[in-house]
Amino acid sequence: MDTCSPIQCRYQTIVNIAERMLCCARSNHWNEVALLANEYTAAVELLRASPTLSEQSRAERQALLTRILDADAAIRALISPEMGRLGKLLGDLRRQRHVLDAYSGRSVQFKPPYQPLPDRPPPDGCEPE
Repeated sequence: MDTCSPIQCRYQTIVNIAERMLCCARSNHWNEVALLANEYTAAVELLRASPTLSEQSRAERQALLTRILDADAAIRALISPEMGRLGKLLGDLRRQRHVLDAYSGRSVQFKPPYQPLPDRPPPDGCEPE
């Protein structure tokens, strides 16, 4: 039975989470990827609180780090098209809203007019009309 040091076990936990995230990303299960990302972050925070590694442990850690980085790169490659698709959808929704606002007579400007504080004069160049 293989046993690992507490730090190596933490690295292995991160590897396992990263590889599960990759599996979910390949299956387009983005909600699960997001949930696993929370676990991943918590595992990394535990690792940050760990003491430094010995030279031997650092060498053993190299393979685990390679697996983590490989999974991260693959997830990023899978998520890039999805992020582009979501960006396009958000842009389309924004344009539709502007069209609806224009035809319904509502203003598309969301910025409220300047209102000075009662106990201070407005700054130069910002006088209300």
